[in-house]
Amino acid sequence: MKRQLLVALLGSSVTLGVAMLAPSHGAEIADKARAEGRVVLYSCPGRENVEPVVREFERQYPGIKVQVSYGKGSQLQEKIRSEGRAGRPTADLHSCGWNGLYQFGMEGHLEKYLSPQLAQFEPSAIDKSGLTLSHSAHVYGLVVNTRWVSADETPRSWADLAEPKWKGKLAIQDPRPGGGGFSWFAQTLTDPSLGENYLRKMAQQKIFFGRTNDLVYSLIARGEYFVHIAGTEERATVEAPKSAPVKFLKPRDGAFYTRVGLGLVKNAPHPNAAKLYIDFTLSEAGQKAVADTGYLPLRKGVSSSLGPDALQGAKLAVLQTEEGIKREPEFAKKLKEIFFP
Repeated sequence: MKRQLLVALLGSSVTLGVAMLAPSHGAEIADKARAEGRVVLYSCPGRENVEPVVREFERQYPGIKVQVSYGKGSQLQEKIRSEGRAGRPTADLHSCGWNGLYQFGMEGHLEKYLSPQLAQFEPSAIDKSGLTLSHSAHVYGLVVNTRWVSADETPRSWADLAEPKWKGKLAIQDPRPGGGGFSWFAQTLTDPSLGENYLRKMAQQKIFFGRTNDLVYSLIARGEYFVHIAGTEERATVEAPKSAPVKFLKPRDGAFYTRVGLGLVKNAPHPNAAKLYIDFTLSEAGQKAVADTGYLPLRKGVSSSLGPDALQGAKLAVLQTEEGIKREPEFAKKLKEIFFP
């Protein structure tokens, strides 16, 4: 009995430690952050997903300004590397999809940070390495133009898209730079019910590969293509104009989700303001601001505009696991072989 009690206490020590840090930790960080006066964020998510959080942070912490630079993950990360090599670090925080952020951290460009707010997150949402702090998620599935695709004809699964009637009517974000398109490829390649045979059939479907999700989404909304492969629920449900004839569907053979997070940049010029911004983003107020952007907040008890069941039935993307990251070169090689020989 004593042994079982000891094991239970040890197993909960991390959670208890995080929870007990909160009051004094927050006050100490806030005082130091005010002295620093600002925080610099290099962000992959766009203005529409970042500025509502920034506004609420600046409202709650007057005197601390958030300066944001937007761009692709590879470009922002190379900028951070270059600034570090030159001895002029500028960024305090980097925000991006979990897999790119995690790899950047494993290269040594991020510092570990244990936010006291993590006590309110499910263990599955917490990065054991301490290098990334996930605050939200995207759910990927099918986005269908309902003006051109009737309810009876609507595809219900990834497998349905290989049917001849969808040839020339499908679009996806170009998977070669990464992003949702590459996540879909890795997800289906590793799915025993789909796999390489399915992807080779899809390679015959004359899929349009768009440079960005925005481009693909606009083409779907205009009816130039009928189905957006690996479209996100927030784009179709929250961000779309009400007049847009689009609908999001979770495929029967498995929707998937990816996480978006923050990382504390090594040698950050304003480390305390950066930590305060992380703490705020993970707090209840910050997560409500995240939810207002259409992203799916990961904090327990914070409702989403996508509904309480948004993650139900969705699997964590293969590329958002350590094993998936190790296999990324293998996936990239297979992608080229099947779709871009």
